[in-house]
Amino acid sequence: MNPKILLRIASFLILFHAVGHTFGMQTRKNVQDPPAKALIQTMSEVKVPMMGKMTNRSYDDFYYGMGIALSVALLSITILLWILGGIAVSNPQNAKNLLYPILFNLSGLAVIEFVYFFPLPAWTSTLSSICIVLTLIRLGKK
Repeated sequence: MNPKILLRIASFLILFHAVGHTFGMQTRKNVQDPPAKALIQTMSEVKVPMMGKMTNRSYDDFYYGMGIALSVALLSITILLWILGGIAVSNPQNAKNLLYPILFNLSGLAVIEFVYFFPLPAWTSTLSSICIVLTLIRLGKK
């Protein structure tokens, strides 16, 4: 497969990850288990001191905010991979220079997802990373 196709596949995988993460995050409070409901309620109600004073934010606010930040980051990576797919053939050195930090990010994310979350996002990040590695190998031959 050529670099453009590999990076477009990686882009679609991360888009899938971003959409799944965003929808999953929106439904995080839809639980039936009473202990889980109690935990979510506590996370939503308890305000935590931050930067030396009490904030208007709860642990759930922080959790949700970090989730939104990840969605934005995943969408940004989706766009970058799509753009890099377009320039990989015409400007392989610049594409490689930008792909290495993206590979580091997605590989690290995959490890974190395997350890702390669940397989679907972890495998999505892993497959995307594999597409980037294959792209780098092909670009290295040029």
